[in-house]
Amino acid sequence: MRFIRTLALATLAITFVADCAPAQQIGLSITLGPPRVVTVYEAEDYGPWRTSYMRWEPVRLYFVDGVYYERPARGARVVSYATWRFGT
Repeated sequence: MRFIRTLALATLAITFVADCAPAQQIGLSITLGPPRVVTVYEAEDYGPWRTSYMRWEPVRLYFVDGVYYERPARGARVVSYATWRFGT
């Protein structure tokens, strides 16, 4: 009888302490890298497309919540984009 009473008291004490402890939360942060700036092609800035197309390189970007990234993420939309290669 004494053993059962001690066991019940210990269980009650552990339950009380567990209820008083703050809940643990896990935070998850996904690093997609720096956001990419996507602009519109301007012939005044980059020259006529017919003569300067060799300086452009296709790139795959991922569109997440209104921002473009180089790394894929779940639910991201894949976007094909041409980037200007300097120095060629």
